[in-house]
Amino acid sequence: MDNTQFTILNAQFAVLALLLPAGLLLISGAGLPGRRPAQSAMAGLGALALAAAGYWVCGFAFQMGGVGLVSDLPGLEGLVREWASPLNLDWGAMGLRGFLLLNEASTPTALTLFLACLPAVAVAVLLPMLAIRERMPGLMAALSGLLVAALAYPVAGNWFSGGGWLMHVGQTLGLGHGYVDLTGASTAALVGSLAALLGIIIFGRRLPFLPEGEVASLPVVHVSERGWELGKNYRTDLAIQADVKETLRALLPLVRARRTKEAAAQASGRLAELKPRNWSAQRAKAAVDAMKLQPLRFRSATVKHLRPGQSAHVLLNNDTIIGTIGRLAETVAANYKFRLPVYIAELDLTALLLSDERKVHYQPLPRYPAVVRDLTLLVERKLPLTELLCLIEELQPADYRNTKFVGTYEGPNIPEHKRSVTLRVEYRADERTLRDEEVEERHRSLVASLVEKLGAEQH
Repeated sequence: MDNTQFTILNAQFAVLALLLPAGLLLISGAGLPGRRPAQSAMAGLGALALAAAGYWVCGFAFQMGGVGLVSDLPGLEGLVREWASPLNLDWGAMGLRGFLLLNEASTPTALTLFLACLPAVAVAVLLPMLAIRERMPGLMAALSGLLVAALAYPVAGNWFSGGGWLMHVGQTLGLGHGYVDLTGASTAALVGSLAALLGIIIFGRRLPFLPEGEVASLPVVHVSERGWELGKNYRTDLAIQADVKETLRALLPLVRARRTKEAAAQASGRLAELKPRNWSAQRAKAAVDAMKLQPLRFRSATVKHLRPGQSAHVLLNNDTIIGTIGRLAETVAANYKFRLPVYIAELDLTALLLSDERKVHYQPLPRYPAVVRDLTLLVERKLPLTELLCLIEELQPADYRNTKFVGTYEGPNIPEHKRSVTLRVEYRADERTLRDEEVEERHRSLVASLVEKLGAEQH
């Protein structure tokens, strides 16, 4: 094998070795919550790219700038400048040739040596970066990695494998044959571990995980009238103990003055992500149902302060209206500067408390499994869901238990005046397990009755 083939083979092995730190980076972020694994991987890859650039600019020169003094490999003859004691070159501390891989460092052998060193550099950078990942901002962690790759690791690497003083302690101090780290593994472990320990000592405890929807790059301002609450549960960059309303009145004009189109677009995107997780509507209805008085019914209605199409009257069994429930209209919400949908329930508690009490019935837990069948109907858009559910309750097929709403669809292939509604019907017998053919017969009869009474289509 000639020198060219040997160089190509070493370069291929060096590139494959880079998969080790890349895999370490991906594995370390896999256990993070939410979208943090992807964010951690992208930030880590960016930090590694920055570190590689730093090693290319000056790190390689600091580590291998004098390796030609101790190596007879062809192609390294120009790397022969070592910063050392003028009285004894065996006490070298740092190389000084090969910056930017130009001139004397542009040979195939030198380039292969650069690639061979990159995996060890990446490991030395990753160890402290992963250790202090939640202890300091990401940009500062990346700059710390740059410092390790451009200075700390190259200087230590020079001592161990680039012609530095530790390679010559056998001659200078009579300590064996000196210390030589050909692969750079122990150098990477030593430098990376010391840098990680130093970072932990300096930056202390980890920062808490950010809640979903919060952005790590944005400062967090916590305003509270109670001092003991400040910074209690979340990362806080600025804590203000003051009246919340008065503080916001003073801060909002300043925030608006500094707001850019890009920041406004990002904020709108984050709010859109939070909307599906808004539990206000579910809580409002649950609060009404949890009173355990008369069974309540809901009927679509137009209410002045509620959004059309998302408002309803709350009724007792005797059709007495005792309140309203629905989503707050946009015109009202805008006056209060609400950013997310707000759902409101208003009840006449006097009428509710004077109504007949609901009788509570107890029954044993079912011994036999239930069987469910989905039902999809194409109905008039204006048909209220409650009317459809009430009709199923009136029909009461044999062994029928309950019906749950699954979803609706309006769009392509659906006429404008119609919508597709999907329900899930549950059947269960108390004395035995129902057979499939029995359930199919009952369900088919239910579907036929609904199609006939509503003028609907099975979809």
